[in-house]
Amino acid sequence: MDLLPLARGSAGGPEYASDRRVAAWTTGGTLYLWTQGDGVRAVYTSASSLSNFSLSPDGSRAFFATQGGRGSSEQITQQSSDLWIYEVGSSTARQIAAAREKTKEPSDQDAWLQDQQLELIEIVAKRKRDSEVSDSVRRATRANLPQTVPVEKDALAYNLQLSPDGRFLTFQWIKDQRREHRTSYMEFVNEEGQAVERPARPKVGEAMPTYKMGIVRLDPTVEPDSVQVIWVDPGTEKDAVVHGPYWNPQGTHAVVQILSMDHKDRWLSLLDLESGATSVIDHQQEEAWIGGPLVGGRWSPGYLQWLPDGQSFGFVSTATGWAMLYLADVAGGVQQFPTGRPGTWRPAKNIRERSIFITCPPVVVNSSELRRARGCIGHSTRPMDVASPSCSKHARSCPTSMSCRTSLALKNGR
Repeated sequence: MDLLPLARGSAGGPEYASDRRVAAWTTGGTLYLWTQGDGVRAVYTSASSLSNFSLSPDGSRAFFATQGGRGSSEQITQQSSDLWIYEVGSSTARQIAAAREKTKEPSDQDAWLQDQQLELIEIVAKRKRDSEVSDSVRRATRANLPQTVPVEKDALAYNLQLSPDGRFLTFQWIKDQRREHRTSYMEFVNEEGQAVERPARPKVGEAMPTYKMGIVRLDPTVEPDSVQVIWVDPGTEKDAVVHGPYWNPQGTHAVVQILSMDHKDRWLSLLDLESGATSVIDHQQEEAWIGGPLVGGRWSPGYLQWLPDGQSFGFVSTATGWAMLYLADVAGGVQQFPTGRPGTWRPAKNIRERSIFITCPPVVVNSSELRRARGCIGHSTRPMDVASPSCSKHARSCPTSMSCRTSLALKNGR
């Protein structure tokens, strides 16, 4: 069944389980689910638009956010995100995480005054003891309550993700001074008939936002102000944005994309959730800027997809001047896909296949070259109508006829 027409209007189209028996997508504030037995049905509806959607590889759980959605890291939002889970088997949805502003630490003077109050006034001390007992009881019954992600004042947390083993939550963190000090102008001629303040583009030289990635152990019984955050070490002194993590199908390895704020460096690194440490697999550096088809920039990550073996993943780099497909493995090996000539790669999705790459200009790839590509890529010549070819900035022309397209499907071939 072709779900693309039904999923029209969704942010990224339908996502499929690995066995293709379950698919899900969001449109506006509604989560849709398709199963082979029951067809398509709306399973969750919210007054706000859903974002940050993903489907687990086995199709048993769908994840989404009901607030704080961001189209890119550059967008300014006024609230942090949350994380919900929909259990396909039980047809239930619940919130599993939400960001909350941390309580401000009292100054030394305020702390001394509070201690004096507890020492001198019995009723104040009694109220504190009663509150502590109540908090202890509440913590013991918090197992099904959302995990708190603490953020400081004027900071936001977004892109909350649950690790496949359910032990950790990762989130992206931003502190943007532009939220309080945005450039604006007064509009005097308008329908309202009165002067209205309008936002304007930031001035040159304004302070840039600060980005980090945090990790929290999933334990709702811990008091919100006591939740400890492990901050990811990007491995560079440069200001950078950390995107991800991107988990392999087995849930055993996670990769992050680290993009420098000056647009000149990109690191693809393995992430250790226990410590927040990263280890570099691939580093691309440009004299001008990092960018190009499927490479992205500091605000938006580039294309990255794990292969089914869980040991290798494909990504795109413009290190050669063209947007070329590369294969990397968790041991640190990186190799360019052997096309034999330059070309730009564009991913597409087909309901009967895994992710597919289309080349432009067309190339001929024989079976021996595919076997040399570590047996992870198979050849398909069936024309596709789900994407158009895309050329890099160095290409002079791009073919448009269906017959000139070459499609490659990722699979576990040997």
